[in-house]
Amino acid sequence: VPYLTDVKGFSRDVVTNTIFPVSIYASLLFYVVAGPVSHALGPKSFVVLGAMCKLATRTLLIWGDSLGAMQLMQVLYAAGSASELILFAYVYSVTEPRAYQTVTGAISAASLAGYMIAAEIGQLAFEAGASYESLFYFSFAAVGLAAALSIALPSPPKRRKMTAAMTTTTITFT
Repeated sequence: VPYLTDVKGFSRDVVTNTIFPVSIYASLLFYVVAGPVSHALGPKSFVVLGAMCKLATRTLLIWGDSLGAMQLMQVLYAAGSASELILFAYVYSVTEPRAYQTVTGAISAASLAGYMIAAEIGQLAFEAGASYESLFYFSFAAVGLAAALSIALPSPPKRRKMTAAMTTTTITFT
């Protein structure tokens, strides 16, 4: 909120009632369609798209000045967040089944640790005199690196299509 009010010049009322609610409504849509869209695109493509949405979010935060740009930023934020749901489907598709729990646990822990470390470093930098703008430029660079690295993720192996014989289950009661 301080960045949007102090740097971008929006009132707290506009941020609270006109900008932030957009992400809630967009999340409702994106979280519902994440599964079918990722199925159509493939999980890696969907994860990369989500990373690009997160980068576009940072882009609009830095260079967007209008109310419409901030609302679009919230839509992109919601789309990027929805891609996190599919990240675990992607991981499942590229991980050996016996390692899936360990890998997803490591990803969750790394993600939470990254958020915590970024928050602490950001707070220390701000208290040492760093501006909000410089922190957002640093965030833009970090997310840009992550988005670029997402492209290098391995593609999931091709799955064979299920045939009618594979999908039919017979239950016999005696």
